[in-house]
Amino acid sequence: MNLRSTNRLKPIKFYNLTKTNSMPSKKKSQEILEAIEEKQSETVANKNQTTIKLVIFTILNSYYAFRGESIKEILPAAKINRVPGVPNFILGIINVRGDIESVININNFLGLAERGTGTEKNIIIAEGEGVRSGILVGSVEDVMDFPENSIQPPLSSLNDKIKQFVIGETDYKEQSVTVLNVREIFKNILAN
Repeated sequence: MNLRSTNRLKPIKFYNLTKTNSMPSKKKSQEILEAIEEKQSETVANKNQTTIKLVIFTILNSYYAFRGESIKEILPAAKINRVPGVPNFILGIINVRGDIESVININNFLGLAERGTGTEKNIIIAEGEGVRSGILVGSVEDVMDFPENSIQPPLSSLNDKIKQFVIGETDYKEQSVTVLNVREIFKNILAN
C-alpha cells in the first residue's frame, strides 16, 4: 500500500503588506476625510431644516394641500344632511360621533366647479379662525413632511378666486401641489 499522495502542496507566497503603493497617499486620505466631513455636515443641516406637515388631496384631478396643523381628522365621505337657507358652497351637516359638523363644497367655494363630480371620497375636518368644518375633497393622497423652503410662491396663472387662499406651491409625485390656507378660507366664509 502506497501512503504517498500524488497531490503536492503548492508553496506559500508571502505578500508584503507594507508596500507604500497599497496605502492611499496623505493627499488622498485628506480628500476622503474632507468628503466624509462634508457629507456629515449636510446630514446635520438636513436634520436642522424646518419642515411642515401637509395633507395632500385631490380636487378635480389636481393636487391641493392644507397644512397639517389645521387638520383635525380625515373621514370617509358620509351621508350629508341638507340644510335650507345656507350659502350654495355649504353642502349640509354630518354627525361625527355625536358632534354636528358643517360640510363645505370646496369645488364650489373656490369656483372650480358648480358641484362635486360624485367622486369625492373624503371629508377633511379642519379648524381655523375659531371655525371647525368638514371639507369635501376627491381623495386624501398623503400626509407628509416637506422642507419649509420647498413651498414656493404661487403661479401667476392661478384663478384669481383661488389666489387669495393660496400659501404657495410645492411638488408631489412630479406634479404641482397648491397649498391652501384653511384660516383664510374660514375667515372669508365668516366675512360673507
